[in-house]
Amino acid sequence: MGNVRMSRLRAFAARVLGLFGPRKRDSDFDEEVQAHLQLLADRFVAQGMPREDADAAARRQFGNATLLQGDRRELRTLVSVEGLGRDLRYALRSLGRSRAFTAVAIATLGLGIGASSAIFSVIDNVLLEPFPYKDSGRMVFLRIVDTARGQEGGRQGYTSNEFLEFANLIHVFDGVIAASDDLVLYKQGEGVELLYGAHVTPGTFEFFGMPALYGRVLQPADYQPGAPPVFVMRHKTWMERFNGDPGVLNKTFVLNGTARTLIGIMPPRFGWYEADVLIPETPIRGVETGYAGLPARWFLLGRLKPGVSKAQAAADATLLANRLAKINPQDYPAHFQVLVKRLGDTVVGRFESTLYTILAAVGLLLLIGCGNVANLMLARATSREKEFVLRAVLGAGRTRLVRLLLVESLVLAIGGAALGVLIAWGGLKLIVAAMPQNLIPAESVIELNAPVMVFTLAVAVLTALIFGLAPSLRAARRDLNDPLRDSGKGVSGGFRTGRMRDTVVVMEVALSLTLLIGAGLLMRSFVALREVHLGLQADHVFETQLPLPADRYKTAAQVSGFFQPLLARVKALPGVVDATESSALPPYGGVDSKIEVPGKVARGRMASAAAEHQRGIFPGAPYSVQDGTGVQRSGNQ
Repeated sequence: MGNVRMSRLRAFAARVLGLFGPRKRDSDFDEEVQAHLQLLADRFVAQGMPREDADAAARRQFGNATLLQGDRRELRTLVSVEGLGRDLRYALRSLGRSRAFTAVAIATLGLGIGASSAIFSVIDNVLLEPFPYKDSGRMVFLRIVDTARGQEGGRQGYTSNEFLEFANLIHVFDGVIAASDDLVLYKQGEGVELLYGAHVTPGTFEFFGMPALYGRVLQPADYQPGAPPVFVMRHKTWMERFNGDPGVLNKTFVLNGTARTLIGIMPPRFGWYEADVLIPETPIRGVETGYAGLPARWFLLGRLKPGVSKAQAAADATLLANRLAKINPQDYPAHFQVLVKRLGDTVVGRFESTLYTILAAVGLLLLIGCGNVANLMLARATSREKEFVLRAVLGAGRTRLVRLLLVESLVLAIGGAALGVLIAWGGLKLIVAAMPQNLIPAESVIELNAPVMVFTLAVAVLTALIFGLAPSLRAARRDLNDPLRDSGKGVSGGFRTGRMRDTVVVMEVALSLTLLIGAGLLMRSFVALREVHLGLQADHVFETQLPLPADRYKTAAQVSGFFQPLLARVKALPGVVDATESSALPPYGGVDSKIEVPGKVARGRMASAAAEHQRGIFPGAPYSVQDGTGVQRSGNQ
């Protein structure tokens, strides 16, 4: 056994050396073969044999010179490029003569590969690499949850004091930033437009590591007291509101009554907090005033140090939160824990399992397609059995025949992959168009990028092996007697048992049933979700958002004085049954609000005076605050 292994290793080493070493020309080798034949023939002539008989005897004794030439080429290199080229040309000619078979096989594989590539593109761009930021895989946020309610919901907004305390966890994080949302009224001429704004803390743009597309980002000097008011704009807002006009750069805008200069426009994939405009602000201990006089809440984002796990960070953050809970017990439930979530977990985590389930389903679809093509290849190999027998008689070995059929399978797979790319491209257009807004992170761009193309190529090669290996091994059998014996009977004697085709059919049926059952269960779950009673009548109910200028509506009485006559006028409109103001709507109505009752102190509840600031996590969610007079103010997270 040891000698066999050593000989195989020596043969492999010889092929590797032959791949890079000098090669003899074929003409030189042919001359050497002819010289040997001449010597043998001369020897037979010297023994008294006629020249013609001597030449024939020399050829019989020397062996098949053509086969020897092929063996020499195989020994010379690992894989003969010339041989592969011949196989490729033959495969193209052979498949060109069987156009119907080729078209059906490529279409079958194209559908499976296209569906797999489209779903993998969504997974890669949404789950695996959704963010373009530096070290985005280590970016996390903190959520305080009431253990009595489980891990659903929880608080993700923090006071200035809390943010500054959590930012000091330098042994866990190597960078911490925060953002607080603001509804920005942009005064333009005689009109006013609404922009979603975010106040960002120092170091935000250094944290993400993305420079501005035009202009510059916020710098430390912009956060200093007395610095000129400036802001940075999101690329999407720049395109939609200003048609990509570069003239708006360095222009002054009146935002919430303050004249600010636009100093930078961010790249298209920068979508932090889904804010239209980003305004510099430095959190100050004890100062918690935010939008319209409401208490500000900061959404904290940190980057874990290399080697620090989420569990370690959660343990340290919980210790700090327990200390803060003793200082401000009204802001924490009686029993809580701090969870560490990766950036985007709250969004993509809701349908992560769904995406992987769909990928498994299209994987089964691809396997079914491979089974169909394998059956077609087996049937085609049956009709070509005598061709393979003739090749074997002429000296073609098993490896040679297997390689020939695998090259044909690879050509079909590459053709299916090319068609699959087109199908995936069109499918992604439909998926992106049909996808609800705010379902994926704003930074994600679903496209056919380099990883997706590599995945498509890998799937093509794998499918070529799956549906091409079994027919090629079957066709390369050494039993030549039956095909030769059936030479006058057509091809009826080839592959008589059909066991391999039967096996492929059984596997195909099993996969089809699995896919059908899985699709049925998914459809049943979807129908069940559609029929869930929400506890309210959502038909013919419309809502709008009315942000009020903070400089004119500072008290609850002023807010109430605006809404009461407005609601009376809305109720008087024809077709309106009723109208009211609200600070929260389902499914976001479960956000806790702080309610002050004279003579009572809130305990054991996670009080929240304003919405949890989750832009980029739950964008578009309405928030509420209810003051002591019972008047609710509404906004949007």
